[in-house]
Amino acid sequence: GVLSTAALAEVRAPLSSERMMPHGHPPGISPRPGEWNGEEETVTTGLFCVADQKVQTDYTYVGEGRGSFTQQQVYNFVGEQQGSFDRNEVKTYSHWRPRLCTMILLAVATVGLASYAVVQYLAASSPSSSSGSSCGEQDCMCGFHEGWSNTKKTWCCQNHGMGCPPDNSMQPMTGIGKLASPLQGCATKCELKGISADCSARVNFASEHRFQMDPNKCQSAYELVKQQCIFCSLCPVESTGCGVPTPLSLVEMQNETVRS
Repeated sequence: GVLSTAALAEVRAPLSSERMMPHGHPPGISPRPGEWNGEEETVTTGLFCVADQKVQTDYTYVGEGRGSFTQQQVYNFVGEQQGSFDRNEVKTYSHWRPRLCTMILLAVATVGLASYAVVQYLAASSPSSSSGSSCGEQDCMCGFHEGWSNTKKTWCCQNHGMGCPPDNSMQPMTGIGKLASPLQGCATKCELKGISADCSARVNFASEHRFQMDPNKCQSAYELVKQQCIFCSLCPVESTGCGVPTPLSLVEMQNETVRS
């Protein structure tokens, strides 16, 4: 009836890893079906897809006072570092497939992108894409007088002499010429200080009377005329006839005619 010292030591000795059964079971305890391992299959839903979820639960013996669970008929949570077992869960996902709402969103997005591409293509190929409606409010040379707003008409008349009303109720600012004819290149007429003359004549007159001592008189005269009458930029300087042996005449409509 009295245990020997060696036998008592063996009884009191804690379970060690050498004495544990395979798969982490303590000695003398055999796992029962559904008790040590468990699998649960559910369907999980993500933001755009759904999938089959499999959760595998396994309890491993880690020693007395080292785990969070204790073994009874079932495993019960007894608190951190209060039990003898720990639980391990392994989640696996399979059969991924898009959710119905995801397919609807993709279909709507596809239709929307296709519609936007068609609209942009039609807008780019439409003749109206080059009209005044696509020009800036202060770009008076773009789409002249086509779909101009009242604000643009006022600004272009005052700053560039373009789009002014026929009744002369509005005039350009001082030093700015007014468009006095249809736009026709070098033959376009600019009215400044009561004098109406075409762009070529103005360039030639300025080169011979204001910049006659300038070695680049034609270019200097051309830049001046463009500042005064911006629409004369449609007339290239080489087309003005400036610098030819017989200069062109500038007809001044102010009670006298001045010839170069």
